[in-house]
Parts: sequence; structure tokens; C-alpha cells
Amino acid sequence: MYFCITEPENWSPNAMYQATKIFSSNLSVKKAQCFDSLLLSSRVFCYHFVIGTCTLQEAVNIISIIQKASIRPLHSSAALMRLAELEYCGTTSYFIKLFFGKEYALPYRVLDVEVAHFMRFLEETRIMSFIWHQSVLAFVQRYKNELNKDQHNLVTP
Repeated sequence: MYFCITEPENWSPNAMYQATKIFSSNLSVKKAQCFDSLLLSSRVFCYHFVIGTCTLQEAVNIISIIQKASIRPLHSSAALMRLAELEYCGTTSYFIKLFFGKEYALPYRVLDVEVAHFMRFLEETRIMSFIWHQSVLAFVQRYKNELNKDQHNLVTP
């Protein structure tokens, strides 16, 4: 592809983030998939990028890669903990739901962080998005047997 001329293997994480924004929103589907498979998939978990600020289209592109990738459970756990700390936005819930869908056995510390994440929204006055509710449902369905009694009472009615 033509973007290989610019030596993308030497791009900084910030440059890769900006390139992803540009390419995912301006290229045709076929070219965007080429960019994703050639460059982005090899770097998604090697560099930090700000998930909380990506657009829905960018999130969909990254999620499609992560769904197909084999990711170590500890890396998924670290990602879930980081996502739980971010300010709420819809794309964050998409990523959280994605990692729950991988059905890894999560450490109890991660379960605690996720319960705390969902509990932060008890006092919310705004109506939460459908994807937020889907992420709660995915969490409860997958990890209900791993939750202790107190956690179980908090996340289930």
C-alpha cells in the first residue's frame, strides 16, 4: 500500500493514532481493512492509545481486529481495568463488552474493578446507552458465578 512508503514501523504511537483516525474515516472499506491488517493489528496492544477519545467508526475498526485476535488473558485483564477507570463514553462500553465476550477467567481484582465501574452509574441522572446495558448484561451473564455475595447483590436486582 502507498502508506508503507512513509515507514509506518517507525511511527510514534501518536502518529499511528492520527493515521488510524485519517485512514479509518477516509479510505474505502477494502483499503481500510488493508491498513488494519498490515499495520494496526500488529500494534494495537503494543502501544497505548486513547480508547476514550476514538469515534464510533474507529472503535468498530479496532474491535473487529481484537475480536479476531488471540489476546493473552492478562492483557485483556489490564485493558478491562484501564477501561473501567476512564470517563464514560459509549465506545468504552463497546470495548468492555468485547473483552467480556472473550470469556476469559478474570482475576478477582478485575472483577472488583468492573463491579465498581458499574456501581459508579447508580447515581447517574442521565439515561445510559443501550451498549452500556449490554455490557452490564454480558458481565453478569459471564461472571455471575465468580462474584461474591456482596458483589452479586450489587449488580443484580
